Amino acid sequence: MLSSQVDCGLPSSAGGDDCARVAVLGLGYVGWPVATTFAEAGFRVVGIDVDPNRVAALQRSEDGAVSARALRTGRLSVTTERVALESADVVFICVPTPLEKGEAVHAAVRECAAAFARHGRPEALVILESTVRPGFVAALRPLLGHGGRVALAYAPERIDPQLHQSGWQLRDVPRLVAGVDDDAQTRALVLLRAVGVDAHPVALPVAEYAKLLENTYRLVNVALSNEFAAVCRADGIDPVAVVRAAATKPYGFQPFWPGVGAGGHCVAVDPAFLAQRGQSLGVPFPLLESALLSNASRPRAIAASLAAQTGAGETILVVGLTYKAGVPDTRESAALAAARALAGMNRRILAFDPLVQPPEDLAFVALSDGLARATTAVLLVAQSDDIVAALLASGLTLFDATGTLAGAVKV
Repeated sequence: MLSSQVDCGLPSSAGGDDCARVAVLGLGYVGWPVATTFAEAGFRVVGIDVDPNRVAALQRSEDGAVSARALRTGRLSVTTERVALESADVVFICVPTPLEKGEAVHAAVRECAAAFARHGRPEALVILESTVRPGFVAALRPLLGHGGRVALAYAPERIDPQLHQSGWQLRDVPRLVAGVDDDAQTRALVLLRAVGVDAHPVALPVAEYAKLLENTYRLVNVALSNEFAAVCRADGIDPVAVVRAAATKPYGFQPFWPGVGAGGHCVAVDPAFLAQRGQSLGVPFPLLESALLSNASRPRAIAASLAAQTGAGETILVVGLTYKAGVPDTRESAALAAARALAGMNRRILAFDPLVQPPEDLAFVALSDGLARATTAVLLVAQSDDIVAALLASGLTLFDATGTLAGAVKV
């Protein structure tokens, strides 16, 4: 049974042949911490990703000391081959569930299920970490094959990639754990607690809805913060100063800072799953729908404000294109959307971001080159002190969508 294998998978007896073997499907910012955490705890782990470039980068230990240490021990390996599922006692599914044309797309999860049906062991435990729409987990079980009897649990991820880069560990955040039946839930709880995770058992629908509520809460408050900031600025008041003042209250308030808008694979996407569920049930959700529309319109509003304060044909250096400061990810990036919208308003855009590869439709430049060629610069995503210092020393007209650039015009 899994519980006995977990006991021998802990560091006190790491390396034994009877250690539980873990496979992780998807090695992005969710799956890779899962893989390294279990390898560090003494489990035999294979990470599987369809992107050969990602696998090659991980094999070169580009993700830091923990990755290098786990790979050196021989307990962790990475591959593109899903046939590696054949030896796994536990399979984590950690793949994206994006929106396409406003609709939830769970194709990558289904592909993982199909791979498990071909290669997985019927007695294995499957744990889904990807965020999904309500009702999806139970519908996934038959797709895993083996007569629809596979133990399937749901432990929705709670990973902040920015915190992970600064030393955050998987065990630092409590987790919700549900199962399609009691056995699957119990096995998942035992496994996660074995690596120090504070795992809380909940019913399956509760886990599905709780994950969506967490990110919906953030989206609604980000939208509120940006709309509030517009009112403050129209009245000649600094909204950041107001939020700081309100945040001195020790209860009943959490600060959300105005900016270019919520992006990324979670906050900008997951609430739409909840809105769609409400629509399918015939239940109106006007607050959430308004927040989704507000957030979606924010990048264009930023671009329109910049266009109104600059001249046609003017060369503008856009600094920061990721969805979040310090995170090399442009999925659903509001900053990238704002830059593209501004380019469509007859402005010449030069773009700089030290964390990402340039998209083909924008002219990327080195910071020094951009500062020399542009007449105006706009900070869309907060940057390091040296980049900020270069902007302030440039003599350019500066605009700021982050509330962090002293002396700049706020947009």
